[in-house]
Amino acid sequence: MTPVQAQVRTTVLSESQKIEDFIPFYTDDRPESRLLPVVDVAAAIAEDRRTGNPDSRFGIKSSVSFRETDGVFYKTPEQPTVWKLVLHSPGATSLNFVMENLHLPPGSEMYLSAPAGFMVMGPILSEHVFEGIFASDLIWGESVEFTVIFPPALKEEFSIHLTEAVHGYADRASRGFGDSGWCTVDVNCPQGVGWEMERDAVSLILSGGNELCSGTLINNACQDLRSFYLTAFHCIDSNLDSVLSGKELGKLNSWVMRFNYDSPNPTPPTCRGSEPTTWLSYSGAQFRAGWANSDFALLELNGSILNQTSLALVGWDRRDIAPVGGTGIHHPEGDVKKISVDNDTLTIQGWGSNTSAGTTHLRAIWEDGDVEKVSSGSPIFDFNHRAIGQLHGGPPGCQELRGVYGRFFSSWTGGGTNNNRLSNWLGGGNNPNTVNTIRIPRLLPTNAGTLCYGSSQSFTMQNPIPGAVISWQATPASLFATASGNSATAILSPANSLVSGQGTLTFHMGMGNGCNDVVFTRTIWVGKPGMPVTNPLGNPPISIGLGALQTVTITSAPGALYTSGVWWANGSITANPPAAGQAGVFEATSLGTGNFFVQTSNSCGVSPTAGGAMNVTSGGGGMYRIAPNPAREEITVELPDSAPEVTRKILVSGLSGKVLLEIRSVERRIKIPLKALQPGIYLLQVLDAETVFTSKIAVNP
Repeated sequence: MTPVQAQVRTTVLSESQKIEDFIPFYTDDRPESRLLPVVDVAAAIAEDRRTGNPDSRFGIKSSVSFRETDGVFYKTPEQPTVWKLVLHSPGATSLNFVMENLHLPPGSEMYLSAPAGFMVMGPILSEHVFEGIFASDLIWGESVEFTVIFPPALKEEFSIHLTEAVHGYADRASRGFGDSGWCTVDVNCPQGVGWEMERDAVSLILSGGNELCSGTLINNACQDLRSFYLTAFHCIDSNLDSVLSGKELGKLNSWVMRFNYDSPNPTPPTCRGSEPTTWLSYSGAQFRAGWANSDFALLELNGSILNQTSLALVGWDRRDIAPVGGTGIHHPEGDVKKISVDNDTLTIQGWGSNTSAGTTHLRAIWEDGDVEKVSSGSPIFDFNHRAIGQLHGGPPGCQELRGVYGRFFSSWTGGGTNNNRLSNWLGGGNNPNTVNTIRIPRLLPTNAGTLCYGSSQSFTMQNPIPGAVISWQATPASLFATASGNSATAILSPANSLVSGQGTLTFHMGMGNGCNDVVFTRTIWVGKPGMPVTNPLGNPPISIGLGALQTVTITSAPGALYTSGVWWANGSITANPPAAGQAGVFEATSLGTGNFFVQTSNSCGVSPTAGGAMNVTSGGGGMYRIAPNPAREEITVELPDSAPEVTRKILVSGLSGKVLLEIRSVERRIKIPLKALQPGIYLLQVLDAETVFTSKIAVNP
């Protein structure tokens, strides 16, 4: 299935937004925070002053080691398994991390958030993780809460190892914003009108505790939406020896490329605006080619850019000409995106001692804006909106107002081999002189919903690739009245009133010239739901003690919402209370055998009935022994010897559901004090990552 979101969104919440609207199954439950290593901020500031490079570093990197065993698993009857870890670094203005051995099971989601609930990054999905490595963007504040949500049956597949933490020490959480010189111009000022696609291709690069450089997504001749990314060679070559070592290349996996970091509202007279409240981050990239002579590096970002209409791929011109005019788009000093404009013919020159005789670079003299540190690697465009180079360097900001760019023409053939030239990666079958900028396509709607007999639904390819041949197919064909077409819109309806099942819609955009098709897919449910699956199944029958409660959860509901389940029972068990939702709770009311049942539904109708059996025996409590019951002073929950040694949460609540007591313990005999409770009937729950046990208890006068 085509990923709907390959980048990870970071959002700063407004006063009207709630964290639970961004993190599903959000709970205030959280473990005690774990402390990160103490850092010496004064020494770091002194080092910045000594090295003369205080502008781009925002934090101090420390080696850490936190794994899944350092967090806590939570589970309630209505929710999947939730894992949490809270890390704290006193005095930090921001925190960001590198994770290794990160495995997110299918259907799981990870979020990083400020415990105060004002900022969240996520969801982070398995497709965002490359070779087990993921680098996060910044979360403001001195604490970060990690939340991972996944199906209970896949808990054992989850793993994580946090290996690096960066303690932000800048004067404010978002160092970089507002730090560029007075002469820079926000990209959303009037000078940026007409440059919106190019703007959306450019990003800021973060590496560890540094705002490192800028770069841009770049198109190729096949226009196959590969996530090629152009930046400067020296951004990788940290020791500036013109050779990329394995250690330098290894750092690419922990780079973070932050897109859409643009001020949304620059206003006169300064045309400066506020910091954005949302942006997209990409974690990691792979090296494809680079050449120190023209200072280019071509990377490929980890993951897909399909369906991301807030991004674009810039075009380019590889011809040996002196462009008339140039426009640079970049992140000076790590600030929000800026634009610089030269209306005159650019100068062809060399770099270093070969400035006058060389031809590997272009020089721009700005009429509007300027470039500064961290602008390195950003693109310069000609008047046709095609990239013609990437920034190598220039004088300190707001002084001489110029920038020198490695020429795209020189980089095209580079050093003559595939790992030091652009032509092998961007040329395609016909090796054109120019390629245009394109907006990333998207298949709408992003969520297909359910297709019922007598209705139809349209699916449209937004921003199709110019010049592509479009076709679509719906499979299996037996589900659909029309199963293929050759337009940017597919209109689907069920073949008849009896069909039911999951279908797939696939759009192909073909460019020819030996290029691979670009493929978008969408899964669609047709007709009534399929039979739900429960845990436990009830086959073989479930053993339950007289008076105990048994929770049964829907684990799979094809074609239906989990919350649409309707439960009922007969025989020796009753639904307690009669339930509609993902989980049903059944009470053992008499000795013998009982049966539970569940159906799901969608807009097309009701599913077949699923269910199972329960055998009710004496000695209430099932696998847990509860005694004495009734009681007054205290009650003991005793686990069998086979029960795993994990932290369990014991809740005592009123019949209304309000929790009155909560205890956490790893012991097999857990004593629950009852003195604070009034006489009456209560519910006792024992929760761990695998099971939820519920029983009624009585408190005597």
